[in-house]
Amino acid sequence: MKQFALALAMSLAVSASADLRSQIESMNRTIEHAMVRKDIKAFNKVMRNWVTPDFRYVEMGRSMSYDDMVKQMGGGFAMTERVKSADSKILKIDMKGSHALVRSQHDMVSLLHGGPKEKAHVMRYHGISGDTYVRMNGKWKLAKMEWLTEKMTLDGRPFDPAQSGAAKQP
Repeated sequence: MKQFALALAMSLAVSASADLRSQIESMNRTIEHAMVRKDIKAFNKVMRNWVTPDFRYVEMGRSMSYDDMVKQMGGGFAMTERVKSADSKILKIDMKGSHALVRSQHDMVSLLHGGPKEKAHVMRYHGISGDTYVRMNGKWKLAKMEWLTEKMTLDGRPFDPAQSGAAKQP
């Protein structure tokens, strides 16, 4: 009987992990399309349903609310001429009961507006996030997204937006 209970518990854990992976992959596809279109309204429509009311976004040590994150993204889109690609993939899922820590890789290539007589600049972004999910009312919700590593290049050279003043928003 103990073996049956252990097997059942293991199959439920695998099923919950597959359920969360499927949900994240589906959400990522929709978000990637919104990013390529620079459609902050579509992004918000998808994401708002997947985050907890107390969601926190942490970037470069700065914690912000969901609404502040969306506002910051809108500002970034305004400086962007075109998003050439946006891709995310799950690297690892660690589940414990109704909590899960997900490591994800994110890559984006975009063209930023140049000056009046300049061509667009190529911005490449690569980052790893640690995402905390909680199960609420039978559904997985994103409670926290924290950037663990970030690497950006501008026209092929390393770029730190904190040094350029680009990250200094209210």
